[in-house]
Amino acid sequence: MLAFFMGDTRTSPAVKSAMQLDWFVMELLRPKFEKYFENNKSALGKALNFEVGCGIDDGWIYAVKVGIRGTNDVAWVGRATNTAAKLSNVGSGTRNIYITGIAYDRLHDWAKLSKGANMWSGMSFTDIGGTSRGVRPTTYRWSLS
Repeated sequence: MLAFFMGDTRTSPAVKSAMQLDWFVMELLRPKFEKYFENNKSALGKALNFEVGCGIDDGWIYAVKVGIRGTNDVAWVGRATNTAAKLSNVGSGTRNIYITGIAYDRLHDWAKLSKGANMWSGMSFTDIGGTSRGVRPTTYRWSLS
């Protein structure tokens, strides 16, 4: 899934949405799946194991029409989409949300801090598409209300 956020404050609502998505999957959806597979003997041994990963970057995104007549589609391209997609696959288990340093720098305090403490781990650098990029993970979730 790809989501776009626009405007001067775009990264903060993107972070809130990612944290809410992670909360929904881990706190509501996953327990329901686990209960279903525990109580359904015909499905026993076929349990689905899944995780959600969210990557957030900030930058230009371009819509490109691709395909031939009758099978046209739109592809969303640019460094931001590529980086976000790659970051969504970095985490596993407890660290499912990653943000680039550029996007982090645009965050409002309410998307950075929880009770005065930074919700994001320190910056580390990783190679993304041949370029070293600063990224920060978080384990924080935002419940749906």
